[in-house]
Amino acid sequence: MIKILLVSCLSSCLLFAKEKGTVITFAGLSGSGKTTMAKAIATLEDCEYLVEPEEKDWPPILKNTDLYGHFTRWIGFRQLWLPQHYEAQRLKKENKTVFLDSFFIKILGYELDEPGMEWLFPQDDPYYPAFYEICNLDIHHLPDPDCIVLFDIPFDTWLQFLSTRDRTWDKTPGFIESYEETKGAIERTIERLCTERRIKLVRFSCEFGDIQTQALRLKELLLQEKVIRKGI
Repeated sequence: MIKILLVSCLSSCLLFAKEKGTVITFAGLSGSGKTTMAKAIATLEDCEYLVEPEEKDWPPILKNTDLYGHFTRWIGFRQLWLPQHYEAQRLKKENKTVFLDSFFIKILGYELDEPGMEWLFPQDDPYYPAFYEICNLDIHHLPDPDCIVLFDIPFDTWLQFLSTRDRTWDKTPGFIESYEETKGAIERTIERLCTERRIKLVRFSCEFGDIQTQALRLKELLLQEKVIRKGI
């Protein structure tokens, strides 16, 4: 009788262990449609989604680096991103699938070393060593997603996406011109992060058009890659 009870309890535990949520986050160039896609596919699948605040809702310290400095700005962004990552893990523990529109918080630590990405945080800034250490700690101690979807977007398509929104960030000098350099840096850092942290990497080719059609394309890709299952 005791053996039967133990076997029954063990079977229940194993069954419960298989029933867990999934955190899927997006990465790619700013303006590649990550937020729009997170909302669309989550609505399509009746899942949870978490997105960072729109630029109009950013506090002043994020908008004026010349006045407040790089360290203050990036710590401010970190304060915006952290709650989303912890909330995503909370939803996962409730066996829910959740889409997170961006994953800058961990890739920043890798991007700081990338050639051509010095504009993120100049290494001659007196706060650079402190920020670098914070990024390194975040890589190793903040929760990882189950899957990162890397948005691959051609230059002309990217320009079409940018034309549909009006962000000050997009008007930063050199932003458009840095397409190749920034895109390459993001791809390399995501590949490195996924390899080192054993996170599943899925590449999604972005197309400009009806968002529902694009969400269906991404859904089929995630099904093929076994990131989600039918009827989530």
